[in-house]
Amino acid sequence: MSVRFECSRSELSSALKMVAIGTAKKKSEKADAVVEIDLQPDKAEFLTLGAKSWVACAANGYAKAFLPFVHLYEIVRKWEGDRMIVELEPGKLTVGSYIYESARVKVVHPENQVRIELPLNYSIIDILNLPDKYSVDDLERLNLVSKVEKAELELDENAQRASYDLSKYGVTKDELLEFIRECMRKKLARKRIA
Repeated sequence: MSVRFECSRSELSSALKMVAIGTAKKKSEKADAVVEIDLQPDKAEFLTLGAKSWVACAANGYAKAFLPFVHLYEIVRKWEGDRMIVELEPGKLTVGSYIYESARVKVVHPENQVRIELPLNYSIIDILNLPDKYSVDDLERLNLVSKVEKAELELDENAQRASYDLSKYGVTKDELLEFIRECMRKKLARKRIA
């Protein structure tokens, strides 16, 4: 499946700057950030974790594409023309004579695709609850599996340290983890009500 769209370079640059704030909280994570492009015949939406923007464009159909944010951003930043024609196909991004090939470039039919929504100021609690709401395939699409695994490891290490200090009171690591997960469920339930 190949899809292409044409739009103004300055509008695309502005849209990417808007969603750049959702690419990562830490500079070291920016290289792994994924941008989701939701194409429709008259517009292209750009989504990262917690951020969304769009540009008017002419596209040859409906599609969703997932690709590394930094590569698209750098291409747009360095582009010298006023208009850009972006072509996406599985494993390949083409803009003019520039070709970026990677297995991380995915193009799928938009039907039945789940959109992962996180607040702009998402927390570790939001990350830890992603596997409860989304499939592994959905998380892999946006390169979130490693972020979830890292958050799980951090939780496990913190519970291990705390259980060591609290073991003299008969508190185990498993009990602490269950308590923490219950607190997270309650916090998320309060967020949904508010």
